[in-house]
Amino acid sequence: MKQKTQMARTLESIIVEQVGLHPGYAVVDLYKLIHQAVFGVGHLLEDEKEAYRLLSEEFSNVGPQLPRERLFEPIDPKGMLCRVNLRPYKAAGGTLERLFDALLLSQHTANGTRRDFLGLWRRAKKLTEVRSLPFSLNDMERFESLLQNRNLPALHHSQRYEKLNHPAYRVIALGQALGLLEE
Repeated sequence: MKQKTQMARTLESIIVEQVGLHPGYAVVDLYKLIHQAVFGVGHLLEDEKEAYRLLSEEFSNVGPQLPRERLFEPIDPKGMLCRVNLRPYKAAGGTLERLFDALLLSQHTANGTRRDFLGLWRRAKKLTEVRSLPFSLNDMERFESLLQNRNLPALHHSQRYEKLNHPAYRVIALGQALGLLEE
């Protein structure tokens, strides 16, 4: 299954697309998107055996592909990273082993800094000021104040997002993702 993708996009187009694809989108979901775009998912691979076990469990339990669910979702304005959704990947014949290998090969692709994160966050705040998003600038500022003394931790999706979207994906380097289903 080949899927044409254009991964390098503006942050604004990525956010608008994410909000459109995923009902229940909240500020924490935007934070998670930007966090993944800047830092990737290296934190998930600190214990490779546990990371494999969790992926294996999730992969074996995913149900059928959801309506509007895409194989790849761009998350990074540089076009370096994307989310690979497990349901369409599995439906297309993708294997757990190949996905995990791609995940391992992707772990050092994102090496952003706090400064990079804050730059994208500021751009997202500007977008919130001029666009109709499912949250306000005040919501973003309240969220920022909650995280003020924390060092940009990796967070989970909002409960509403989880309930409405049942997210099941891994963040992979674009080059690795595009080769996942090739024979």
